[in-house]
Amino acid sequence: LAAAAMLAKEQGVTALGVCAAYDVFFGRARICTHPAAAQRHASCSNLRQAYRLAILVVAGGACLGARLYMNTGGAPDFAWDQNPASFATEWTTRAMSYSYIYALNAWLLIFPYHLCCDWSDTSIPLVTTITDLRNVASLLLFGGLVGLLYVSARKPISSSANARAPIVGMSLALMVLPFLPASNLFFRVGFVVAERLLYLPSAGACLAFALGVDALDTKMAKSRAAGINIPACRVALRGAVVGLVALHALRTVSRNNAWHSSSTLFAADVATNPRNPKLWYNMGLDLANRGYVQQAEWAYRSALQVRSTHLSSLHNLGLILKRTSRVVEAERIFRSIIAVEEEAIMNFRVELRLNSQRAAAANNLAILLQEHNPDSKHHHDEALQLLQWAVQIHPDDYDSRYNLGLTFLKGGEGFAHLAKESLLKALQLNQNSPDVLASLGLISHQEGDVQRAIELYRACLQLQERADVRANLDVLLG
Repeated sequence: LAAAAMLAKEQGVTALGVCAAYDVFFGRARICTHPAAAQRHASCSNLRQAYRLAILVVAGGACLGARLYMNTGGAPDFAWDQNPASFATEWTTRAMSYSYIYALNAWLLIFPYHLCCDWSDTSIPLVTTITDLRNVASLLLFGGLVGLLYVSARKPISSSANARAPIVGMSLALMVLPFLPASNLFFRVGFVVAERLLYLPSAGACLAFALGVDALDTKMAKSRAAGINIPACRVALRGAVVGLVALHALRTVSRNNAWHSSSTLFAADVATNPRNPKLWYNMGLDLANRGYVQQAEWAYRSALQVRSTHLSSLHNLGLILKRTSRVVEAERIFRSIIAVEEEAIMNFRVELRLNSQRAAAANNLAILLQEHNPDSKHHHDEALQLLQWAVQIHPDDYDSRYNLGLTFLKGGEGFAHLAKESLLKALQLNQNSPDVLASLGLISHQEGDVQRAIELYRACLQLQERADVRANLDVLLG
């Protein structure tokens, strides 16, 4: 079952570690609860426990080996904006930032109010100095974990307090072990905080909380303090627990409402985490898809205020400016994307993604130049150079291939073979493109290849009815 869970999410393999912790804590508790029986069967019990643990270790190692094999022997290569702390050059910055991220995860377990679907990019600034107050949260977290570890490691005796020790250990194991794959300790992960990974640790947190409430209630029951209404205090404690559960239930309902649609989700999460440019970008994308162009522009500009190098927001803002005829600003934006240096690409570790964005910017700039300067040979030549550069850095970009073919066509008959070559490559990338089929049909028509032109025109009309293509086909058919 753990192996099957791992195929869905790597965290599933930690179930084997939880099973091992259960065996250690509760196996020891059973032995120590009955000293006479434990003495007679100590060696046999220890051998059986060691055998069980060995099976879990071998099974866990096999699962991890299989998972690494699926990843071609190594961990995935993530981008800087997915996990900024892991790309910090100073190990002290990485250590303090990771520690604070652990503390933030613990805080979300205790107080799940500021929830967000995406904590990547600049959401959580790096902890770069020892004087950063966020280090206090890290110290409190590690102090609490050490305290729980101490309680769980105490030798159990017959008292009810020490009888809770193995349960405390189990709660600690439930909190820590499932979180280890997300800790960045063994390999880099592709996120900063992922609330979905707190589901299993939340079981350990609930168990620890229940133990604490039970210990406090037991202490109250045994208390003989004068002038204190013990029964009323116990009722108040139980009422507080019920109230806390009710508040968390209400928070769950509220968060479910945020997930009602992408619009409600991004609106809620931008309010929670305004330092994430990706959230602003997604909000802008959603607004643009729903026709709210001005609001989308505001969202993209908000993303760029957070991080001016967020190229996706920059590119989409350029598209809005282009569509609203603000040509000068749109041209400036597209040129700024194209001008991203190779060094920046390597720092981001996302060469393919950035090349795709740069190619799209070059493609849109080429269209802009030709639309607003249709008779300018200078702008035609620049557009041609931009599109040739775009297909060079991103050969699988359909739009650039198609527009390069159209631009060659505008150059006259001397460029027809180059136009045809580019359009054929575009057709390989999108075989159901009526635009490419229509353009190739026109080239064949001009070259006198009537049969090929008819085939291409008919294929185009099967995908999309077009008056110009229908007219050209009627001419060929006589």
